[in-house]
Amino acid sequence: MKSLEEIIQAVPGLVLEGAHGASAMISQVSFDSRQVGAGTLFVALEGARQDGHDFVEAAAGAGATAVLVNRSRLPAEALSCAVVSAVDTRASLGALASAFYGAPSSRQGVIGITGTNGKTTTSYLIEAIFKAAGRAPGVIGTINYRWPGHVLAAPNTTPESLVLHRLMAQMEADGVADVVMEVSSHGLSSHRLGGVLFDVAVFTNLSQDHLDFHLSMQAYRDAKRRLFLELLPAAAQTKRPRAVVNLDDEEGRALATLLAARNDVALLTYSLRSAGADVHCLHIREHIEGTSFTVQTPAGELSVETGLLGEFNVSNCLAAIGAALAMGVELSAIRRGLASLAGVAGRLERVDASSLPAAFVDYAHSPDALERALVTLRPLVTGKLIVVFGCGGDRDRHKRALMGGIAARLADQVVVTSDNPRNEDPEAIIAAIVSGVAAAESNAQLRCEPDRHLAIAQAIAGAADDDVVLIAGKGHENYQEIGGVRYDFDDLDEARRALWGRR
Repeated sequence: MKSLEEIIQAVPGLVLEGAHGASAMISQVSFDSRQVGAGTLFVALEGARQDGHDFVEAAAGAGATAVLVNRSRLPAEALSCAVVSAVDTRASLGALASAFYGAPSSRQGVIGITGTNGKTTTSYLIEAIFKAAGRAPGVIGTINYRWPGHVLAAPNTTPESLVLHRLMAQMEADGVADVVMEVSSHGLSSHRLGGVLFDVAVFTNLSQDHLDFHLSMQAYRDAKRRLFLELLPAAAQTKRPRAVVNLDDEEGRALATLLAARNDVALLTYSLRSAGADVHCLHIREHIEGTSFTVQTPAGELSVETGLLGEFNVSNCLAAIGAALAMGVELSAIRRGLASLAGVAGRLERVDASSLPAAFVDYAHSPDALERALVTLRPLVTGKLIVVFGCGGDRDRHKRALMGGIAARLADQVVVTSDNPRNEDPEAIIAAIVSGVAAAESNAQLRCEPDRHLAIAQAIAGAADDDVVLIAGKGHENYQEIGGVRYDFDDLDEARRALWGRR
């Protein structure tokens, strides 16, 4: 619990409108007027569907102790509670949440990971390394929010600021000294990371995705850069912030150039092939059970065995190695941690190792991710490579034909189906994907089946034992969203049943 005055003093730009209320005690901060009661500071946020300023009077009537509004949206009528203003309540919420929950990130080691692909796997790798070093961290990401003794569902990859700082405070109270978090472009654009003091920020890669939200690749890129050019340097007064950047990616090279010119962030680079990177591969050997590779690091040479498949996962390992080194973890713990992770849910996950054909489930839902998954599996195929995938409705429409073309060029058989059509016509989405298949002018066989259950079942039933089937798009997700309703659906379960049906 804090006084309103303490909160105002801790957050730049907040102004108490009026002479009364500064000494009032705040026991809860909320942006949901339905959760307001005595002791609540209600924060009015402008959203895509609703505007919290429309609920300010209701919050006051429900007993709120104070409300925070945009300065341009001050209440026309006097309220029964204190009124605080900010230029932009959403931009101020992160710092406010940090102040209210006691600034946990100032005492924790915080690693943020951003990029189009690889965030989740990299977070799991870092978690495994820290566990091997005896430092079990908290993890906030796409699959769940977890720390020792706790696993919570994850509505968003990066939660809203109030949730984020509350989670970190709970972790600190439970003795968690390190936090690893996936940082989404949506979260960066929406100021959800405000008030978080990062020790390390990791950049994996940038390719087309989320243009339904960002509208342009430049806006998408700029959102990612905020982590390195704004949030990471903000910790320089109390921490030694370090950036870990992938030099194999075009945006990574551009970002590294920008960071090298600064004196408030230390730079550590990684690469699969460039010997000029601080962390780089010397040898890579792929096999059906995983990957072996040797790495040169500033701390010495490191030989790694991992159960993860593909060069892109070696790149994720390099990112994790860089982050761990930046946090002072020894090479021996890094080696043990990387070897201990057998796989990540829904990330090139083998459905049933004892069944044929070999079937894999992967979260690939962007052009680059789909290409990486197919390229990784191709050397393992002695028969045909079959891919089953779709594209989400009410999301980036520009990637549909691109993904169709990639599938046609890299697979022998393409099965186009539905993947969360939401409020769009599934057939229209499929048609857009098929246009890319046709434009590729490949010899791949094409089949369309809007029913994802049937698409998976038929692909596996019709495959030969020496074929490989990739089911892409959902990964760990356990639902299919149609017409605004989420139905239970799990690619892993569907594929497993189809494989059992072959016995």
